[in-house]
Amino acid sequence: MPVPDLPRYPEATLDGETIWIPYWNGKDRGEMAPPPPELYLRQARQVDLENPQALLEFVRSVGGVPWVLEDRDLFPETKEARARFAYNRSRRYSEPQFIAGRGHGVHLDEVAYRLRVLDVLGRHAVAYRRGEYLAPVWQEAYAKTGRGGDVKTEEDAWREFGYHAGQALRVFHVRVQVCTDSGHELGRQGIATFLEVGVLQIVNDLADEVDYLTCPNCGTVFARQVGGSTHFSRSTGVTYCSLRCGTNARVRAYRARKRAEVSV
Repeated sequence: MPVPDLPRYPEATLDGETIWIPYWNGKDRGEMAPPPPELYLRQARQVDLENPQALLEFVRSVGGVPWVLEDRDLFPETKEARARFAYNRSRRYSEPQFIAGRGHGVHLDEVAYRLRVLDVLGRHAVAYRRGEYLAPVWQEAYAKTGRGGDVKTEEDAWREFGYHAGQALRVFHVRVQVCTDSGHELGRQGIATFLEVGVLQIVNDLADEVDYLTCPNCGTVFARQVGGSTHFSRSTGVTYCSLRCGTNARVRAYRARKRAEVSV
């Protein structure tokens, strides 16, 4: 299934623990742009979730954040979601999450929590394709919550995967698609969040049985080599995660050969 564009917010600002999304021509949908080709492998792992500036930069460059108190891509009956709802409700009047003329605010925890979900779903996919045990992926993810002991078998791990992935995929119903000559879909209902897009990437890659590689230059797990353009990616005959890593490795090898020639 085609992965839709995401609204990104290059002018988003950080005020305390809230990221503010400004209006764009009376709306706050931002600039629509393709998501990173391996959002769940790269950004979900590389963003420092404890760093507010890193989360702000993610919203600016990737976007796709949920609306105020919108949790369609998560399970509201979970303990974590109930706690988050209660927290949002308690501060709703003292710290309005929507201010006329300023846009709407998204708490840092809303972004970080979804990145954690996307990260563990991605790790599950990588472990599965590599023939590794799946339960440890979820045990590690739940270690700090006390739920690690709930996932003991491979069946438990797949139950967790289906539970979380299924919710994020609800927005992607089978439907008639009408696209312009440039490929943009017309009449789409709703705007996807980065969690929904990232999970769709995971399921598409599992269906395609992609092979996950590890870049020998930087250690990044990847399935496609990406380049300087957001539209460039290649999955066959590649060794490095990006053109830059390939270039850096070749430069190091060249310098090493030169040093060896001098020493001889």
